Amino acid sequence: MADLGTAEIYDQFAKHYRNYSAKKSAYILGVDELIKKKFKNKVQSVFDFGCGDGVRGAALFKDLQATLLVGGDISQEMIRRSQDLGIAKDVWDLANEDWYRRSERFDLIISLWNVFGHIPDMQSRVEALKKMAGMLNFNGRICLDVNNRHYRGYGKMKVLARRLLDWLLPDYARGDVHFDWDIDGKKYPAHGHLFTRRELFDLIQRAGLQVIDWRTVDYMSGEESKCVTGGQHFVVMGLKS
Repeated sequence: MADLGTAEIYDQFAKHYRNYSAKKSAYILGVDELIKKKFKNKVQSVFDFGCGDGVRGAALFKDLQATLLVGGDISQEMIRRSQDLGIAKDVWDLANEDWYRRSERFDLIISLWNVFGHIPDMQSRVEALKKMAGMLNFNGRICLDVNNRHYRGYGKMKVLARRLLDWLLPDYARGDVHFDWDIDGKKYPAHGHLFTRRELFDLIQRAGLQVIDWRTVDYMSGEESKCVTGGQHFVVMGLKS
């Protein structure tokens, strides 16, 4: 089967998305708790970049006690499901090149659960992050979490070898992964990306942003850590002073 684009794969996957999310609930809730601790009652407007079916962003929006929620995704089926919730004021089609040419500005932008790992290359990720930065209010923040290539859950020796190789011969392309996603008994060739801490910070720097906070969240337990191998990367960014 030909390799489908990310949008088409998520169109196929949409009806399974809730059940799949439930299996990763410890991790998802761990990240959500970090966001709520930092931003509850401190933000009014929220943009969910890569919102999926909209359920998670809507719950965060309510818990943060914000007043405006806008979502965005590239999957038409995910967009439809998010619209059907009736909580976001609007849900943008991120496949439209002009998605960011809007008047809205946001106190908080979230892009969660390795959304950026499905953007195909470094330059495209930089451009996406720049566009998001341009939509921030003064003192606005962006929260991003991505898969960690050096996460200890992949195996101690494997991660040790990866860290040594990535330190001696840095090459961000090593983080590209290809796999088959089994949906309704059919295998769909898919792809993603695992990030090193160095790569993530480089991405943020190139986008003209600065790191406000960084930590890791274990993918199985949802427990947070400040160890580089302790989990997936969670980072809070802001505009440079």
